[in-house]
Amino acid sequence: MLFADDLQIYLSGPPKELDATNARINVDVLAVSDWARKSGPLLSVLKTQAMIVASDQRRMLLHGPFVPIILDGVFVSYENKISNLGLMIKSNLSWDSQISAISTRVHGVLHRLRARSRVLSTGVRRLLASALVLLNFDYAYIVFPVLTDELETKLRRLLNTAIRFVFDLHRDARMLPYQRTLGWLTPSSRRNYFVAVQAHRVLRQGRLAYLQDMLTRRPPMDRALRSSARDVLSVPFADKETYKRGFVVRGFTLLE
Repeated sequence: MLFADDLQIYLSGPPKELDATNARINVDVLAVSDWARKSGPLLSVLKTQAMIVASDQRRMLLHGPFVPIILDGVFVSYENKISNLGLMIKSNLSWDSQISAISTRVHGVLHRLRARSRVLSTGVRRLLASALVLLNFDYAYIVFPVLTDELETKLRRLLNTAIRFVFDLHRDARMLPYQRTLGWLTPSSRRNYFVAVQAHRVLRQGRLAYLQDMLTRRPPMDRALRSSARDVLSVPFADKETYKRGFVVRGFTLLE
């Protein structure tokens, strides 16, 4: 996967074949290094990182030492957490670091806005919060459509902080009436909405073919229901909680 000056290599395999997977990655890394040497781009060896992404249960099946990943003679270090285009990814696919990053950004924005809040009307504060705060809740929503109750509570409290800023409320004020006045959805409802919209685009507009390949099509059974999502796809079966919390299962379940 190539983003301007950022190249990412992904390979998957069972825990028992990690050494073989790393060996395949080394082949790709060597090819990239040879190409860069011939073509002129400089590879930043010190910024290169590696990560083994797996659930805590699968990580228990890993027994090192592993075949190292090597770039230009340098061993690439394995990281537990990596920032990827502003998304904090942990090796066990926990999103606590990402939620902490969202919290830091939101509090930073609100801190700067509060410095001038006394001279701003409620309407202006509402516009500023909508433009500068809510976007932090929505960034990369497709990656974590479902969160744990603990993380969901943190996001909800974070949204309440923004509501208090808009209306200049005390901490003990009831938030629900003001949230309804703003017309803001809860963080989980916002993600559900955007995930469902994206799933609809994949299904109806033929976008993102690699996601379409994960779906099993069914012939319509009733003419009156042929336009419904239920009659054109089967939601993929997920026996792991991580898969159930992913976009494919969550998105197309919402469409049903």
